[in-house]
Amino acid sequence: MNIDQFLADPHFQLSTLTASINEAQSAPTLLASLGLFQEQGITTTTFQVEYDGEVLSLVDAAERGESVQGAKKANRKLATFSTVHLPAPFSIKADEITNVRAFGTQSEVQAVSQVVNQKLEQQRNRLVATRELMRAGAITGKVMAADGTVLHNIYDAFGISEPTATTYDPAAKKTKPLLSAAKSAAKKKLGQAVVTRWLLVCGPAFFDSFSEAADVTAYLQNRNGNSNDNIEDMTDGLSFHGVTAFSYDASVINEKGAEVKFIGDKDAYLVPVVPGLFIGRNAPADYTDTVGTVGLPFYAHVEAMGMKKGVRGEAQSNPFYLNTRPLAVTKFSIA
Repeated sequence: MNIDQFLADPHFQLSTLTASINEAQSAPTLLASLGLFQEQGITTTTFQVEYDGEVLSLVDAAERGESVQGAKKANRKLATFSTVHLPAPFSIKADEITNVRAFGTQSEVQAVSQVVNQKLEQQRNRLVATRELMRAGAITGKVMAADGTVLHNIYDAFGISEPTATTYDPAAKKTKPLLSAAKSAAKKKLGQAVVTRWLLVCGPAFFDSFSEAADVTAYLQNRNGNSNDNIEDMTDGLSFHGVTAFSYDASVINEKGAEVKFIGDKDAYLVPVVPGLFIGRNAPADYTDTVGTVGLPFYAHVEAMGMKKGVRGEAQSNPFYLNTRPLAVTKFSIA
């Protein structure tokens, strides 16, 4: 078996593997499926974000000597962020592909390609989970790595006072006025933006308390004709006075075996769905063939091991997620 000849096959080229990993179908993650984030590629790994006291906005690149985006406000703050480099390496030892047919037959290339694709699928799933964790971080204001460490605290980066969580007492029977007050406050932060819907992203314990609160169950029973089947299919969530609440019990296990929760178990976040409120950016991979190109969500690359003992490769992603109006999201915590 000649590994160099294998890697020269079109199946194993950077462009082919990258196209394949981006086209691969996997179970959609919840936040990604909600369409909250407007994602696009960028050509660099860093970008600047400006905060004018209300809105976070990306600073457009300009030619040297050209004027930049209009008049600058005196109280603006500027910060430079880096996309997060997420490499997911793998290896395939020669022994794993020794039982394929003689070199040169199509079936052998297909067999090795299948092994590579299986490895890439595993790594892609890891990257998908990590990107979802970062989306949750954009909602909470603190983007975390898979080990639970905070990569970016948007409040600290711009000197924004992090709002105190609003206490929710299910026994108080004040769910509607509490949500109404939060919605009114959010609309003031959104200016002229039109809210198409409201989502309450809940930790499991918060959702249980919310869905079992007396005023919530009374509302649902009244709406459903006193039916005991109060909670709808949770793909749609529980609808209460224009707010769709759902349990978001997502987590990853870090390298130390500890669980990293995406959303605190007893917390919830009221999110207005507004175009451009949440953005995602994808930087190019750190390969010579991709530097300076528009970034894609995923990349894949393979090469021969030393002494031709097999193939090593990686899937990688270089994302960044941001809430452009962090004060428009309200955090609740159970009393």
